[in-house]
Amino acid sequence: MAAGLAVSQDDLREGEVLELLQEEQSQDDMARASRSVIKTPIFRSPFFYYPFAGVVGSLSAFAVSHVLLGMSAIQNIPILPDALPYLLASSLTGFFIGMSYGLILRHLPKAVLGGLIGFSIALIWGALTSGIAEGLQFYCVDVLQTIHESRSDPIVKPYSGVGIVLRSAAGVFGWMCLGAGVALGPGLLLRSKNLLNIGLIAGTVGGAFGGLVLAVLNAETELVSGIALPVREAAGYGAFGLLVGLMLAAMQLASREAWFIFAKGPIKGKRLVFFQSPITFGSSVSSDIRLGGDPEIDPRHFTLSREGLRWLLTDNETQHGTYVNGHRLHRCLLSDNDVVTVGTTVLKFKSRRKRN
Repeated sequence: MAAGLAVSQDDLREGEVLELLQEEQSQDDMARASRSVIKTPIFRSPFFYYPFAGVVGSLSAFAVSHVLLGMSAIQNIPILPDALPYLLASSLTGFFIGMSYGLILRHLPKAVLGGLIGFSIALIWGALTSGIAEGLQFYCVDVLQTIHESRSDPIVKPYSGVGIVLRSAAGVFGWMCLGAGVALGPGLLLRSKNLLNIGLIAGTVGGAFGGLVLAVLNAETELVSGIALPVREAAGYGAFGLLVGLMLAAMQLASREAWFIFAKGPIKGKRLVFFQSPITFGSSVSSDIRLGGDPEIDPRHFTLSREGLRWLLTDNETQHGTYVNGHRLHRCLLSDNDVVTVGTTVLKFKSRRKRN
């Protein structure tokens, strides 16, 4: 009878044995990731968390502004009562949108920093543009009032017909200007010019449509006259945040060139679009993308950097290594559908540039 093969704990600690076991595991992970369709949970989709953040921010602005505007101390400060709703809508929506990127990645320091950046930039932007929004509407009222008083049989009245259309158009333009600064937080956080441009366009378009909804809801027409004014205002603010968030998600999706899908790990299903270079992945909070909770992942485990039209993965001399398609590699130019394994985390690389 043949003797059995005995393997001790000391044998299992040998580097070569461990590496063989890790390589076998990574090949199994690659096979599963290649075969399976990785579904993204709705709460990890940018079409959920950006609009959700926008709605939370804008409705918070509506609630806070109503509380503050009820205070006599606020009412006695020149200009502030008129500018306050715009400032709050801009800054709080910017705060929650800026914070959402880090929260969805479970990276609390990045979430806090993103929120502060989004709040600060949107507040400054709101201070600059709220004057435009209010000024345009007051100018329209003054001009229309002058026309109204100068004609015995006026064809243009300040608060009806053409007057409402012109005032509404001025309001839409104001909210469009305001929205342009709301979605700049993620781009500034990642130091990405491309994402900054996306945020500018998304905020402008979303702000314009949000302003249009506000104008419709605030107009004294038969369609909405039966709804209480606070309810209409709240719905309008919510529409502003919702549409800015939806536009930001749509613009990011349309412009993506390369991304990771988390096939296995704490944020399974998340699609991580690359908007900066280089990008560090690791267990440390100082990494751009934190892969925490795994002892086999180093603080700064591997780096992705752009090389022309492709992306280069570099292992940072780690103990447990980085595996691409089941093989431990130090450097590798990634191709569409490559599978990267670090510890127990499995990432599937996707690119619009397909394999040759």
